[in-house]
Amino acid sequence: MSRTELFKILPDGEWEPEAVYGNSWGWSPYVWDKLVESHGLLERAIATNHKVIRWAGDTGEVPYGVMDCWSYLWDLVKDKKVVLEPFELLVLRTTYDAAALKQGQFPALIEALRQFQGKHGTMTTDLKGGMSKRVCHLSQMADDLQKLVDNDEALLGVCWYGTSTIENRWYPRNPDFDEEAYMQGTEYDGEEEIKYNFLKREDLHFWVSEEEASDE
Repeated sequence: MSRTELFKILPDGEWEPEAVYGNSWGWSPYVWDKLVESHGLLERAIATNHKVIRWAGDTGEVPYGVMDCWSYLWDLVKDKKVVLEPFELLVLRTTYDAAALKQGQFPALIEALRQFQGKHGTMTTDLKGGMSKRVCHLSQMADDLQKLVDNDEALLGVCWYGTSTIENRWYPRNPDFDEEAYMQGTEYDGEEEIKYNFLKREDLHFWVSEEEASDE
């Protein structure tokens, strides 16, 4: 089964695991699906003949399911063509691949996660038109963040490994890795991947801001 992981970022820029959530469909996909559904974006895409582009060179086609509207949601939010509540926008921004959140924003995200789940619930329409319960990790994640607040541990913040079905972006490729020497089988001590440090590098992350989320 896939998983989502919450990492805490230490004062020296290193990170370590804090919590694991079984079935990553309860994190980002839950958030995206609920926003697509609550704003009628599937119906909107069909009505406007909006074409979903899935890869470079794709001519696109009208989406046939909620999941096909994820990129449509992101684009509409970016262009301010969908108005979200501030707490929804804050939660949405934390689901983006490169997102990290500073420690001072923990209380705001804790409240936003609980508001989001409280508003959107955990019931969804299934393929047969009935209602079924779906996995959702927002409440548990809020509890885990609250534990970090209560422990009063000095941290830079937190970041996420959204789904174990893809590579962990916080283990990027080592720019000094000698692939030729590695492929030739010569003795080589370099690591192909290195652990990302949030103080030594800035190219693979962005800090989610509560103010930016409110103003977008």
